[in-house]
Amino acid sequence: MPNRPSYFAAILAVLFSLSHDSANAIINGSDPEENEFPWIATIVKKGNFSTVPVIGGGALLGDQWIVTTAHSLVDESPATLEVWLQAPDLTDLSRRIRRNILAIHRHPDFVTTNGTSLNDVAMLLLDQPVSSLDPVPFETSEDDFFEMDAVLTAGWGTIVPGEPAPSTQLQKAGLELLTRGDANAFYGGILTIAHIPARDPLALSMPCFGDSGGPLLKEINGVDTLIGLVSFGPSDCDDPSIPSIFTNITAYDEWIQDLLDETAIPPDIGITGKGRNISNGDRSSRSADNTDFGTFPTRRRIVTKAFRAENRGPGLLTIRGVTTSGRLFSVRSTPAKLLAASSSSKFRIRFRSPRNRKRAHSTVKLFTNDPDDPVVTFRVKATVR
Repeated sequence: MPNRPSYFAAILAVLFSLSHDSANAIINGSDPEENEFPWIATIVKKGNFSTVPVIGGGALLGDQWIVTTAHSLVDESPATLEVWLQAPDLTDLSRRIRRNILAIHRHPDFVTTNGTSLNDVAMLLLDQPVSSLDPVPFETSEDDFFEMDAVLTAGWGTIVPGEPAPSTQLQKAGLELLTRGDANAFYGGILTIAHIPARDPLALSMPCFGDSGGPLLKEINGVDTLIGLVSFGPSDCDDPSIPSIFTNITAYDEWIQDLLDETAIPPDIGITGKGRNISNGDRSSRSADNTDFGTFPTRRRIVTKAFRAENRGPGLLTIRGVTTSGRLFSVRSTPAKLLAASSSSKFRIRFRSPRNRKRAHSTVKLFTNDPDDPVVTFRVKATVR
């Protein structure tokens, strides 16, 4: 990041990244139209909270990725977060689509300091595709947006400066693009091709805390198109004449597309036991492929069998979980959640024999992003005499 003139030290001291330290959002925004942003995502912290713990916003790209800002994910991991879609009102869960996160990809050159960020973009890999929603289109060059173009942003949170209580209703605001030269008068020359400045020409509305990762949209050829993500701005959120700064999506189109390509080509899951193929839906348990655990006397025994999940296709295979039915069989260890092409991962199923004579059966299920086999099942059995 360029050196900053000392003249602007006081200004930069009151800047902040619009992070999850406080879940505030659009100041003086308005309600969106019904289904206006079907692809918009809420990134939420897992846990028991009195209000919805919004980390920030994002947008669905492809069918299994959310694009957002990197600074809002500092100190977070896939296990601590989840994504909500189709929930403009966070208290209305009737249409909500909920996804866990398998991986967080922050841009490798992301840096944040003194409330400003550079290369502030991240991609979240969801645990399963979202086939019911169309992703937002995103722009790949700056050729279609100019100074004074009308743009739109959206997010959740407080609607009054200084009030920390978040709103549960999605809000939007109309803004206008500025040149980086004009915006650098406020930001001391730090803005680069990585940034897009915008502000409300009426000096009424602006994004604030908790809007991180929310979209900046411009209508291109009649379609709302993603051109930026809420990144940073003035800390008090009470002067909309100061530009808000957005991450310029067009500066990262190749990096984003490389990640999208990982899941654009379908994977092909296969299951083996002892190196033998187990077909999806197989109910013929056999010792030759470990699906028959054997015969045991009527005393407590624990037996574990190993299986292997394989990715036989060219795309990235994601496995979000493994389950067993009944009480006698259980999952001892799970396969890797991400499998590249031509790779495999072992998992184990355990049988605990009862004290009475019994023939036990269980259905093993694996949940994947394979479009042909989103749920893979096979049966295991054991006999107690």
